[in-house]
Amino acid sequence: MADDDDIEALLREIDAMNNASPASSGKEAVPAKKGKEAAESQDESKRSARVTWMLLAGAGSGIIGAVLGTFLWVFPGVSPLATGLGAALGGAITALIGGAPKWLRD
Repeated sequence: MADDDDIEALLREIDAMNNASPASSGKEAVPAKKGKEAAESQDESKRSARVTWMLLAGAGSGIIGAVLGTFLWVFPGVSPLATGLGAALGGAITALIGGAPKWLRD
């Protein structure tokens, strides 16, 4: 069993580590953006992530649609090009409305 003095010493060590200033931790402090500048930066980041996600979803859906269209050619009016374009448009619209996933925004 640990001594009470050992436990208190460990707790003091933990508190010292948690309350350390950024300069003493070896990392440089990053100046925080304030007000309008921070809001504009976040809006731009969200917008670019949403557009990137829309393009990725559209391309992926288009490829899958074209592959499915090659198997469904026996039906009238169905071709790889038509199904690929339709799937790409549907995937892009869905991704635009749904927004980008968290891993892409960060």
